[in-house]
Amino acid sequence: MALDGLKKTDKRKDADLDALKALEKGASLTINTPKESSAAFKRCNFSLTEAISSDIDKLSLLPRTFKFSRSEVVRAGIEALNQMKESDLIAFFEKLKNE
Repeated sequence: MALDGLKKTDKRKDADLDALKALEKGASLTINTPKESSAAFKRCNFSLTEAISSDIDKLSLLPRTFKFSRSEVVRAGIEALNQMKESDLIAFFEKLKNE
């Protein structure tokens, strides 16, 4: 029984040779550049205390009939703050700052 057909080939070397042959035939060399993302959201990192992180987890688990992510909890909080009158919002911020 001969196992000659099972030799491991260097696929990278083969690919390099194929690329060189293509260049000789007139192919152009292009560089893959990352495309700009069309994502609707911007990823942000910020630090939370363990207690606040735990509160976000608890709030995300409140809905029983649908999934509500941690990000959605934060967005809901921002929306709730945006609904407050400016004077109430400033008083709320001051209260939190002094705790």
